[in-house]
Amino acid sequence: MGKSQWEQVYLFLKEKGFSIFSPGQKIGKCTEPYIVLKYDGSVQHLTYSTDDDIYTILCYVPKLKYSLLDGLIQSVRKAMKEFHPQLIITGNVSGSVYEEEIEAHVSSIEYRNHKKR
Repeated sequence: MGKSQWEQVYLFLKEKGFSIFSPGQKIGKCTEPYIVLKYDGSVQHLTYSTDDDIYTILCYVPKLKYSLLDGLIQSVRKAMKEFHPQLIITGNVSGSVYEEEIEAHVSSIEYRNHKKR
């Protein structure tokens, strides 16, 4: 059996040198930039017999290193262009939020993967 889309993206980003985790894997305060790859379910694509699987890449930077956030987002977006047209950025890049518990600023980038039902 082949690797899932999620696993392919995870391994690709790891190979590109990103510090990457699956949801719940990273514990503790944010001391260096890192990303988390998350599967966010699927939705019907328009009126066709196609679904869109949604993948979100969460970008984290330490509390006092907010200026690194945009660079991390741009690096992820540039790397992910290699997955086009397999994965397509939706245009949804969230504004940053500060997460007090882990002392990190976080922003997310959403991608979709079209697949036949």
